[in-house]
Amino acid sequence: MQTYDPGRLIRRLVDAGLIRSPEILERPVGLRIAEEAYLLLTPSGEYWALPVSDASTGVRQSALLFDAVTGARVHDEGTLDTVAQTDTSLADLTWLSGRTEKLNADSDRLREELQSIVRVPVADHWADYRPARPEDFVGRDKILSGVFSLLERVRGRETRTRLLAIKAPSGWGKSSCVLKIAARGERPRDQKRYFIFAVDCRAAASRRFGELALFRTFEEAIRHKFVSNPGEFTFGGADNPFATEAMRTIAAELKQEGKVVCLLFDQFEELLYKDELSTVFDEIKTLCNAVDEAQENVVIGFSWKTDGAIPPEHKAYHLWHLLADRRLEFELTPFSVHEVSTALNRFGQELGQPLVPQLRRLLQDHCQGYPWLLKKLCIHILAQARAGLDQNDVLVRSLSIQELFEKDVELLSSAQLACLKATANDAPAEFFKIVNTFGEEVVSSLIDRRLLVKTGPRLNIYWDIFRDYILTGKVPQIPVTYVPQASYHRYAQALSFLLNKDEVTYGALAAVLGLSEGATDNIVRDLVSIGNAEANRKAEVVKALQEDETTAARVVHEFCRSHVAYRRIVSEVGVGGTFSEDGFRHMLRDNPGIAAATEHTWEVYAQRMLRWFMGVGLIQPDGATYLLREGSQKGLRSQHLDSGNERRGEHLFLGESPPAKVVAALIEARERPTLSHSELSTRHGRNAVRALRNLRLYGPSGISNLVNSTDAVTLVQGAAAAGRAVDLARQLLADQPRITGEAIGEAISEKLGRDWSRGSMRRCGNALRQWAAWINASNGMVTGNDPNV
Repeated sequence: MQTYDPGRLIRRLVDAGLIRSPEILERPVGLRIAEEAYLLLTPSGEYWALPVSDASTGVRQSALLFDAVTGARVHDEGTLDTVAQTDTSLADLTWLSGRTEKLNADSDRLREELQSIVRVPVADHWADYRPARPEDFVGRDKILSGVFSLLERVRGRETRTRLLAIKAPSGWGKSSCVLKIAARGERPRDQKRYFIFAVDCRAAASRRFGELALFRTFEEAIRHKFVSNPGEFTFGGADNPFATEAMRTIAAELKQEGKVVCLLFDQFEELLYKDELSTVFDEIKTLCNAVDEAQENVVIGFSWKTDGAIPPEHKAYHLWHLLADRRLEFELTPFSVHEVSTALNRFGQELGQPLVPQLRRLLQDHCQGYPWLLKKLCIHILAQARAGLDQNDVLVRSLSIQELFEKDVELLSSAQLACLKATANDAPAEFFKIVNTFGEEVVSSLIDRRLLVKTGPRLNIYWDIFRDYILTGKVPQIPVTYVPQASYHRYAQALSFLLNKDEVTYGALAAVLGLSEGATDNIVRDLVSIGNAEANRKAEVVKALQEDETTAARVVHEFCRSHVAYRRIVSEVGVGGTFSEDGFRHMLRDNPGIAAATEHTWEVYAQRMLRWFMGVGLIQPDGATYLLREGSQKGLRSQHLDSGNERRGEHLFLGESPPAKVVAALIEARERPTLSHSELSTRHGRNAVRALRNLRLYGPSGISNLVNSTDAVTLVQGAAAAGRAVDLARQLLADQPRITGEAIGEAISEKLGRDWSRGSMRRCGNALRQWAAWINASNGMVTGNDPNV
């Protein structure tokens, strides 16, 4: 078997006399004929096609048709129309019959199409909703490093990969990342190695968009003197951009000098929304195949939205999957805790002052790592601050994205709102069509508000997410990651008190609940973040956002149902399924939006969220596990967590007295059985006797019969070690030898569903730590240093 490449095959056909050589074709004078010739084998016959380049740009704009057998020029309009409808690489060109008006029209059309090749728009300032300026860009260090690592390997001829993709859902910063990549290529140390040109696909106006974008990239590279001007610059088509002598000269220079040209298509998925542009995907596929095959120092990249569905019958579906094995993909993730912190520091610079800790925490909790949401929240707060509000005044209520979007449209006129909806429906919409319908004044006002963005001859909504809101009235379902600071029972107490009063001071809330200033601040933060209240921190006043308990309970219930931890339980076990505390803790840790530094903190978070889910009726204890329920809504007061004697405090040993005193009280009670309860309390203290009762070693009728059979120290240690609170304290102390008593108290408070104040946590935690250390030391376990043992 012999394989014939196109050149060899054509030579055989010419030698056999079946076709004429393209070299003998009579080329009209005055036309800029492209260097390559195409042999078209069609049902109506065999033809030679010669592309004609635009005189001013060197880009193919028309084509001449010749009979391949006779070599004669074809002027017949019927034949030209038949060939024009044939699927070829030249299908988008005009077939010239000899009339000059066609040639002039082609030049005009090409200039119009080239106007659609526009750079990705960039924000004018920090608070602009358009893609962020490179100096305002935050994070994504691994993505940037990966992209430039690929470009460097291409530059060094160390890889065959010439395609890359940046993927992420809407609003995660793809366009900002593309702009940052382009800007990094302009740094003094990189500008002689990389030339990166980013185009906005929302401006696309023809099937040739990909070809013309690559032409514009090289045209700009020449203009910026990144590559030498080859003189008469001509450009090949999408199927072979390096077919011309000028492009081969540029490719050789790139290779020799170790340079790379990179074209990035931003918002590439926007081409899906226009039926008339569906054919562009075939051209893009052809262009990618040509660049990949040529293996020159040229890279094609895309930014692609991953939260849109592409039906298999759409050409984009096949383009994306057929090229998957030849491209390097980079996926943007939600902001890390560090990236959110960096972004908030930048926001503080724009604000002109550091963020107060409470506002910083509120923003961290609400944005949940979504770049678009963080930007939206910060711009909202910046507008309020510039209106004269103090940061503490801004910290008034839960920051609902629904409310923020409503603020964007609430002051619009009916004409502006109609224009916004029409643009959203047709996005990317034709600029002049929208202007003709609604008037220049309306369109300009929306562009000034940054609700509309103009890209080339097209108009679009400033965010895909806002476009969806305009069309559907709905905002993205954002999972909750906020972990309340208070226990559920304490929160319900605070909310009930607030609902009865409608508005209370911090001091009144602290007095009723017996809380310290810090604990009160935490519970107010919970009320605000969950959406039950707004607060004026400066005036120290809290106001209820709901009028009755039923409505307020619905808000709490929805908070819990929307929490990432609850959603994870539902996905893991389903309604009616069971799970353990350890399993839940692992589910909780898998959520990047929740930050916890230590194992102890995860334990506290897990216990707290379990209590909240039990409080609203989403789960219930089931022996040693928990059962996931349907979760019908209940009122606040009906959702009591305490059940059983142990949870009410009866017989729950909490280290009420030091070990030495309890042992001494037991010894005397055993030696003097006739000693009354009051006398024993007088001699050893009421707490020591209460400890014996909770350890079940002493009762109304004296000491237990079992007490006489074992020495006092062993009895007390065994009884205490069997207690739930001491057992938890021993585990915590074994895992973290330097853990404080207060931290132990906080963890056990969560575990047992107790509503301890900070002082109670400290007191009980220190006592239990002392008992745990005493028992662990007796058993030869490593414990933290405790001077009281």
